[in-house]
Amino acid sequence: MNKKAILSWLSLVMMVAVSACGPVAAPQTAANKITPKTGSETSSESSKNVSESKAEVHRVGVVVAYIPGQSITIVDRNGNSFTFTLASLLKIVPASRANLLAPGAFVTVIAPNNVPGGKLIAVGIVIHPSIPGGFPVPPSIITPTFTPTNTATNTATNTATNTATNTPTNTPTNTPTNTPTNTPTNTPTNTPTNTPTNTPTNTPTNTPTNTPTVTPVSNIPTGPLIPSEKPDITHPEDWNPPYPLRTIIGYTFPSDITGWTIPLRVASFVDIPPASPDGFTPVGMVAIGLNPVSQVNLITSMTGSAFSVSWPGSSKNGIGLKAEVQRVGIVVSYIPGQSITIVDRDGNPFKFTLASPLKIVPASRANLLAPGAFVTVIAPNNAPNNKQIAVGIVIHPSVPGNFPERIYLRYVVEIDVTSTEDTIQGKLVSPPPGTDTIDVTFERIPQIVNTDRTESPYEAFQELGPVPNSGSSISADGVCFVVKTAAAEYTRYCSLPSGSNQQASILSVSGLVKQASPLSVSALAEPTSPLSVRDSFPSQYAELQDSIIAAAERLDYQTPIQMDQIISTIEDAQRLQDCANALTQETCASDIIVAPVTQDYFGQQYNLLVPQLPLAAPTTIDVAVVKVLQPIEISTGTIQPGDYQVDYWFDVSGVFYAATITGFTTDNTEVTNQQAPAVPAIFVNADGTDLTGAQISACRFFSRCVFFQGSCN
Repeated sequence: MNKKAILSWLSLVMMVAVSACGPVAAPQTAANKITPKTGSETSSESSKNVSESKAEVHRVGVVVAYIPGQSITIVDRNGNSFTFTLASLLKIVPASRANLLAPGAFVTVIAPNNVPGGKLIAVGIVIHPSIPGGFPVPPSIITPTFTPTNTATNTATNTATNTATNTPTNTPTNTPTNTPTNTPTNTPTNTPTNTPTNTPTNTPTNTPTNTPTVTPVSNIPTGPLIPSEKPDITHPEDWNPPYPLRTIIGYTFPSDITGWTIPLRVASFVDIPPASPDGFTPVGMVAIGLNPVSQVNLITSMTGSAFSVSWPGSSKNGIGLKAEVQRVGIVVSYIPGQSITIVDRDGNPFKFTLASPLKIVPASRANLLAPGAFVTVIAPNNAPNNKQIAVGIVIHPSVPGNFPERIYLRYVVEIDVTSTEDTIQGKLVSPPPGTDTIDVTFERIPQIVNTDRTESPYEAFQELGPVPNSGSSISADGVCFVVKTAAAEYTRYCSLPSGSNQQASILSVSGLVKQASPLSVSALAEPTSPLSVRDSFPSQYAELQDSIIAAAERLDYQTPIQMDQIISTIEDAQRLQDCANALTQETCASDIIVAPVTQDYFGQQYNLLVPQLPLAAPTTIDVAVVKVLQPIEISTGTIQPGDYQVDYWFDVSGVFYAATITGFTTDNTEVTNQQAPAVPAIFVNADGTDLTGAQISACRFFSRCVFFQGSCN
C-alpha cells in the first residue's frame, strides 16, 4: 500500500497554482536603495519572471493565441513568444476562470522540460486575475483608441520659471539654426542645452489622484529592534505529547478564504529522545487539518433510516460485540480492495486493511464510499499481530451535527537521524489510539550556528540567548526540524514537497495531472506530501497568491517574487493566545501574508553591496512583499493593515542590523521605513547556501528573521 498519499487524497489532488506575477518593487528613495533595480534572471535562458526546475518549466506571459484542444501561444515581458501543444489531460486553474482563457489573458504555462526533441507541451495553465502593472502588453492584443490631436492633458509641460540656469557666460546667445522655433505649444520642447535643471520637466498632468505615491523620506533605523518571544498557537496539553514541546507554530489562512482551516501546526521536542527500536528518532509533532473543500460530506442529500445487517461471525447487527471494534469517522482515504483510513472526532486517524469479502451497507450507497463520507468501520479486535482489518463498513446518510466542524490529525514525526545520506526516510505516526503511519521523505541539511548572532557587533544580537537543541519551522511546501545530532553538530531535516527524492530547493508543481478522477485515489501516480500546504490546499493557496499579486500591483513592485513560497500566519501575540483558547475561524485567522523575492535577486543585490564597502551610509535590500490583514502590536507601536515591501538594512560595514516596511495602509496612508522587529536566524546551512523561500517561526528569509520570535531557527 502507498502510505504517502493520505492528505493529498483529502484535498482531492488539484493542481497547485504555482505562478509568478510580473516582476515587481516599491518606489525607491535615496535613503533606502543600494543600486537601481535591474532585476535578475532565474536562469540563463529565461526572463526573470520564469521559474524553472529539473522536471518542469514555467512560462509567464500574455496569451496571444489559443486554440482549445490544440495549442496556446504566449509572449513574455521581453517579447519572446512561446507556443505549446496542449496535453490531452490539460489542467486549468482556477476552474472558475477557464472561460477567460483567450488572447489577452495573463497566465503561467507549466510544461515538462524533458520531452524528447525539446517539444513544448502544456500540462497546466494558471490564469491570473489581471496583467500586472508595468508588464508590456503585446501590440497584437491592444485595441487602438482615438486620441484627439489637440488634447494636451497627457502632454508634458516645460515650465521654466523654477529651472535654475547656470549658463556659462561664453555660451553663444544665438540659437542654432537647426532648432525649430515654431514648436506647437502642446508639444514638449526638449531642446538640448547646457542648462542644468533640478525640476522634472516631463511630469504628466493626468496622474490619477487615487494612486498612492511615495515621497522620499529619510527614516533610517539606528539599531536593532528585538522581537519578543511569542506564545503557542495551541496549548501543548491539547496534543497530549509524549515529550515536552517547544513553541507550537502554525500556518493559518485569512478569515475570508474559501475553505478556512488551520492547515498545519508543528513543534519540536525540547530534547530529542533516543531512537525507537526500528531506528527512527521522534523529533516533534504535527497537526494536519483536513481540507474543508474536499471534506464536504458527499452524501448529505441522501436520506435513510436505521437498518440491520449480519456480519460474518457476529450477532444480528454487529454492534457492541467484544470480538469487534467499531470506529466512527470521516473517510480521508479509500483504495478499493486495499485499505480505508478514517479520522474520528478527536483527530485520531485509523487505517484498516480491507477484508475479502468486505460487507458494505447499504449496498445502494457503495458508490459513495470515498473521501468525505461518514462511516462506521467494523473490525475484529483479535486479529493476529493486532492488525486492523475492516470486515464491514456502514455508510451513514450524513455527518451528525455534534461532529466537529473541522478535523485535525495529530502525528509524532520520526526521522532516521543516524543516516548521512542527502535524502532520508521519516514517518508520521499517530499516537494511540490511532493506528496510522505515513511515510515521508526528508532532505538532510547540515547546519552551523549563525555567526551573525554570536559574533555580531550589535550587543542586542549577542544577547539573544543560548542555542537550543532543537527547533521547527513551516514553509509553503513542508516542515523542517533542526536536531542536535552530536556535540556542537546540528542538522536540519526538511520534508520534500513530493514523496520522491526531489531536492527541497527545486521550485515545482507536484500536483499536476495525478489522477483521472478526483475521487479515484488508485489513479495517483506520485502522491504529494501531507506536510505541504501548497499541495494539500491548492484552492486556498491560489487565493493567497491572488492577495500577493494584488499587493505587488498596488506597490508597483518590480522585483521577482517566489509565488510558490508564500507563508500565511498569526504574528500578534494576543491573537496567538486567543487562537490557543479557541480554534475558530475568527480567533485563528492570519494577520499577515508574506512572499519573498527570489534567491537570485537577493544574491545579486548583496553581491553588488560587497564591493562598495565601507558604505557611505546604511543601505537596504528589499526582500519580500507583505500584506498585513490585521493590526499587529510590536514594542514600538502598531503595524497597520496594508501592503508593504520588507527591506533588510545593512550598516556601513555591510552588517545586517534591522528591517523596515514601506508601503501603504488600507486607507492609503503612506508608510516609509517603519521598523519591524528582526534578528539573524539561529542556524544557517553549513555549506553557505540558504533555505528556499520563507519559513514560519521566524518569518525567515535569507538567514534573517522578521516579526517573529527571537528564537527563530
